[in-house]
Amino acid sequence: MTTAQSAHARTTSRPAWRPIVIATLVAAGADAAFAFVGYVLIDGRYNSETLLQYVASGLVGPRAFGTGAAGVGYAAPSTR
Repeated sequence: MTTAQSAHARTTSRPAWRPIVIATLVAAGADAAFAFVGYVLIDGRYNSETLLQYVASGLVGPRAFGTGAAGVGYAAPSTR
C-alpha cells in the first residue's frame, strides 16, 4: 500500500466506536420491546409504568417505586 493509499484509507474510515454504539442501541431497543410485549401485552403482569419502574429500580433501588410516573423520567439523574 502506498502512502497516498494509506492516507486515503485513514480519512475515509469510520470511527471504531460508531458500530458499537449502534449495536448497543439496537440491542437495548429490542430488549425493551421484548419486555413490553411479553410482560405487558401478552402476560398482562405489569402495566407500562410499573415495567419502567422495575427497570429504573436496577439503578436507583426501591426509590423508583415511590415516585410514581414521574420517577420513571427522573430516576437516573437523581442517583447521587
